[in-house]
Amino acid sequence: MRPWKTEKQFSSFLGLCPNHLITGGKVLRRATRKVYNRTADTLRLYAQSLTHSKSALGAKYRRLRARLGAPKAIVAMAHHLARLVYRMRFTGKTMSKRVSNTSRNTGVSGRKPIFEMLVVDDELKVAVQERAPATHLKRLMAEKRRENTLFEKAVREAGAGVISLEEACKFKDQSCHPAGR
Repeated sequence: MRPWKTEKQFSSFLGLCPNHLITGGKVLRRATRKVYNRTADTLRLYAQSLTHSKSALGAKYRRLRARLGAPKAIVAMAHHLARLVYRMRFTGKTMSKRVSNTSRNTGVSGRKPIFEMLVVDDELKVAVQERAPATHLKRLMAEKRRENTLFEKAVREAGAGVISLEEACKFKDQSCHPAGR
């Protein structure tokens, strides 16, 4: 059983949806609800970090920022990220059903999301707060990681035939040469 039936209810719970105060057919106020939620704050930080991202989400954020201004663009992208998080968490998909392979021949509807999660415990939190060196943080993260790395998951999916090997190689920092392995 899910706590929220739809992604709209989830984003409304986070306070990332529009809240128009309408009386007598006239809009008196347009803003988001005053909700204090750590998840919403985190999504706002992620949205703000998309400024220099070269991904499609980064491009969308920059378009919104040019049109709406930075504060509204951050909330709009946080709302978009909340919907993506809901889809990945409860359905395992990143795209909604209304996107199909036949629409604009983009080929994005059947993609399998590959992601990794890192549980931040007290030890890792203290290391970050004390500004530990990157090598120390990487070692701690490797110890805490319960599953394989993102690249290893992608290679496993490529071996199963779910994604292509070229797609799996995009998760590796250096160039990937299958013949060299």
